[in-house]
Amino acid sequence: MFVVIGLGNPTYEYEDTRHNFGYLLIDELISRYKVPKKDIITDSQIGVVRTEVNLENNRLILAKPLTYMNNSGLAVKNLLKKFDVSPDNLIVAYDDLDLALEQTRIKKGGSGGGHLGVDSIIENLG
Repeated sequence: MFVVIGLGNPTYEYEDTRHNFGYLLIDELISRYKVPKKDIITDSQIGVVRTEVNLENNRLILAKPLTYMNNSGLAVKNLLKKFDVSPDNLIVAYDDLDLALEQTRIKKGGSGGGHLGVDSIIENLG
């Protein structure tokens, strides 16, 4: 099982901005996998909106924290705990102002590079 977290901010002013890239990615995956609205759960106990899909025999939990980006870590920690998922199986999607808009970077480990949402996740996961 893998958890894909899309970072963003839950308020209207960020809705369609680059800063909400993670939210937009999760929304796109939900659309591509044709997830019915009834299967999208607002889990306020954990602090996420989430759903599950299957991809090539892998179960994926797609989630968006309900907190502002710089407080995402606690929701991520709670989600991993609820589903007993290792941080090694966590994928975090977020905007990176150090990259051009059309660029993508995939990396494992390292620091948050000053990104407050990633820093919050690292701090909460240890």
